[in-house]
Amino acid sequence: QGSKKAVIVLIENLGDLDRALEYAETVKAPKVWSILAEGQLATGEIQGSIDSYMKANDASNYVEVILAAEKEALWEPLVKFLHMCRLHTKEPHIESELIYALAKVENLASLEEFITGPNCAQ
Repeated sequence: QGSKKAVIVLIENLGDLDRALEYAETVKAPKVWSILAEGQLATGEIQGSIDSYMKANDASNYVEVILAAEKEALWEPLVKFLHMCRLHTKEPHIESELIYALAKVENLASLEEFITGPNCAQ
């Protein structure tokens, strides 16, 4: 509980994402990584946000992450993020976006393997 409050103070009150990142690396708590990821996403640090969500193993904001990553053309990190998301939820949106991202990075072998296997993409 205290570590969550500390990272919130660093992000919301001090606006210091660098110190929040250092703190997250020190405490290594998934909830702290998630809070940091939200702050990074809100300030446009999309790559950092994806990394933090991955460290938190948190797929909860996948819609916002997908939109931001696509806007910035961060296809490789998005592919990794979407693979992580698939471990937590079977959403057609996640699977469809994964197909699109795999095509954008021209990873045709993984794309073929994905679409020929079981999925719920639309």
